[in-house]
Amino acid sequence: EIYTLSLHYALPILKRLADSGILFRNFYVPAISTAKTVFGVHTGLPDITSVKTASRHPKMLDQRIVMDQFKGYDKLYLLGGNTNWANIRAVFTNNVEGVRIYEEGMYKSGKADVWGISDYDLITEASGIFKAEKKPFVAFLQLADNHPPYTTSSGAGDFKKLTEDDLDMEKFKKSGFVSIGQFNALRYEDYNVGHPIDMARKDGYLDNTIFIFFGDHNCVLNPYSFMPLPEYELSTGGVHVTACMYSPKHLAPQVINTPGSLLDVYPTVARMVGMPFKNYTLGVDLFDSTRVNDKYVFVTYLRNQMPYYAVLGNRYLYEINRVTDSAALYDLKADPLKNIRAQQPDTAKGLDNLTRGFYESTRYLMFNNKK
Repeated sequence: EIYTLSLHYALPILKRLADSGILFRNFYVPAISTAKTVFGVHTGLPDITSVKTASRHPKMLDQRIVMDQFKGYDKLYLLGGNTNWANIRAVFTNNVEGVRIYEEGMYKSGKADVWGISDYDLITEASGIFKAEKKPFVAFLQLADNHPPYTTSSGAGDFKKLTEDDLDMEKFKKSGFVSIGQFNALRYEDYNVGHPIDMARKDGYLDNTIFIFFGDHNCVLNPYSFMPLPEYELSTGGVHVTACMYSPKHLAPQVINTPGSLLDVYPTVARMVGMPFKNYTLGVDLFDSTRVNDKYVFVTYLRNQMPYYAVLGNRYLYEINRVTDSAALYDLKADPLKNIRAQQPDTAKGLDNLTRGFYESTRYLMFNNKK
């Protein structure tokens, strides 16, 4: 009931797109950080740095990435603010030949807050850029208004904030939101998610475009218990994000329950559009049928101020404490909060190898995947 309430009030547009597109129910980002997500989706490597972010480490910024291999395509990165933020500009300019960056100071719209122009204005101006494209293009459009300070605009004039008087506050408290402002920011983001579809239809490129929507990470929430897994207690909720694809001319409605990773985005899209590429990343095709029953995604999170890295699959979560090196195995189909590592030593050993292998492979590739 709480989950349905949240969808009805907060995400009706995204739900409509997901219902008519491809919904990834178990999609994870490797870490809770916007900069780490931008690095991860483009390099295909999880940002496992313990000090700040990989985007700020010059020796980690030379990577062979899939976006750069879209031959014949224009490549664009659009942000409402300044791309010097977290040195994120370098993730693109170091690795994507000919990338065109659009940022604060290049738009007609005025600045809305610390994140630059409003998401609604950014989408409007971005669509004008897309409409003028003479070649196929791959664009990364980054929204920001669901982050604090939760600035919202009226959009086209019809977005209105809700107040406590509009909500059942008893149910609201159980939904996990920490404030009405946070809730309205999510509603505003949902409002904006529908805007690029409307603009693409208006500007004439909807029928030959694939849209991929995903969250960079979850937000800080109060305890909640309406999800299939106790992800608040496991601390996996922070890296479990919304993800869907929408292209009414090309994609039939589908629900994917196999775990998916942020790292998989570009390899998947390249295959979908028939773009030949060499995969030097740790991402795979989200639609790879050979992995349906044995797919694991790599994640990191904090629990009780202790850092963990882990792999998560359809049935098991295996985690390793980065400080103590202690490990635990959880059966997500049984008691997902009970450590059964001692009871299932063979499963634990295999997943321990996989978890450490993914982590160490990432450490190596960060410094040794140069063009």
